[in-house]
Amino acid sequence: VLQVVQAIITTTTDYTTSTPTSRVSLSITPSSASNKIMLFYNAGDCYASGSTSAKGATSFYRNGSSIRTVTSEVGRGFNTMWFVIAGSFLDSPSSTSAQTYAVFHFNTSAVGTFRVGDSDMPSVLTAMEIAG
Repeated sequence: VLQVVQAIITTTTDYTTSTPTSRVSLSITPSSASNKIMLFYNAGDCYASGSTSAKGATSFYRNGSSIRTVTSEVGRGFNTMWFVIAGSFLDSPSSTSAQTYAVFHFNTSAVGTFRVGDSDMPSVLTAMEIAG
C-alpha cells in the first residue's frame, strides 16, 4: 500500500428517483500507471420505506463514469427496514493523473424512500494505492 485517502460524510440523503446522485467523493493520484486503486465503502443507518417496496443501489464512479455497481436492491420494506451498505472494488486506472472516485446511490424502484446515512453512522469512502 503506497497511499491511503479517505472521505467521510455524516449527513443523511434521501433518494426517491432512479437518477444516480453522488454521496461522497475523494481524489487520489497514482504514482505509477501500473498501480491499482482499492476502494472500500460503507454506510450505516440506511433504510428503505414507503407504501410500496423501495429498493436502492450503490455504484463506484471514476472521473464521472460508473465503474462498478457494488450493491443492488439492498432494502425492501413496506414500513422501515434498516441495513448497512458495504462494498469494495479493485480499479486499474492506468494513469498517473489525479483520479476522482465517488459513490453514487439511486432508488432503483423510484418509489418510496431509499435513505443513506446519518451523523451517528457516517458514510466512509477509502481509496488505497496498491503497487502494481
